Amino acid sequence: MGGWQQWDQVERQLAGKNVYLDTAFSMSYLGERRSFRVVEAFGAEHVVFGGDGPWGDVAAELARLCAMPLANDDLEAILWRNAAGLPGMAESNEQGQEDAPG
Repeated sequence: MGGWQQWDQVERQLAGKNVYLDTAFSMSYLGERRSFRVVEAFGAEHVVFGGDGPWGDVAAELARLCAMPLANDDLEAILWRNAAGLPGMAESNEQGQEDAPG
């Protein structure tokens, strides 16, 4: 959710700009309230889920995200829709479907 331990600066300088943040390895340090505030400041459409394995516990990060008071649409956006819409992802997905057996 921004540069490591530079969360205040990220919120001040980047909120409202066309940037994406990921959740990797930061929600446990920020806590639910502040993590939610960051999502609100940037908009759920600018946040993608990341677990930062092997350092982070992906299941715990997912549980933290799901515990936030997010609308289902916002949660789905963070979990997969935003990443699927990033440049190059549609082409990658189409290529994967072409290569799939069956």
